Amino acid sequence: MKRIGRKFAPALVASVLTMASVSPAAAADMGEVTAQAGLGVATVLANVVYMPAKIVYATLGTVTGGLAWAVTAGNREVSDPIFEASLGGDYVVGSEVITGEKALYFTGVGPAADTSVAADGGSEVGSGDFAVTDSGAEVDAGSAMY
Repeated sequence: MKRIGRKFAPALVASVLTMASVSPAAAADMGEVTAQAGLGVATVLANVVYMPAKIVYATLGTVTGGLAWAVTAGNREVSDPIFEASLGGDYVVGSEVITGEKALYFTGVGPAADTSVAADGGSEVGSGDFAVTDSGAEVDAGSAMY
């Protein structure tokens, strides 16, 4: 055991001395690295909670959708919305979600509902309202499928 310590002691001293003489530019880079590491840890911790919840939700939605399909004698108009809501959405929390750059969708209602803006500037989009798409075209938001 003493032999191993004697071999690594000079390397440890050299590492400490090298880190002590870090330039200001390198110190700024270390701050960025630390921020990225923190973001990674937050992403992993969020997924530890989020992913099992999403998988349970999707599994229960699959069972419910299957039962709805069976009870209605194969009527997909009843079962498909259940499948879309429970099986759609995000299964993983990415770092973009943690930083707020991207929205997180637990259910299958995705960006289509988020990107529509009512023509009158209101936040609610209902029947008879018009929404502006990303290309600038106006569409009847009441008839849009989310």
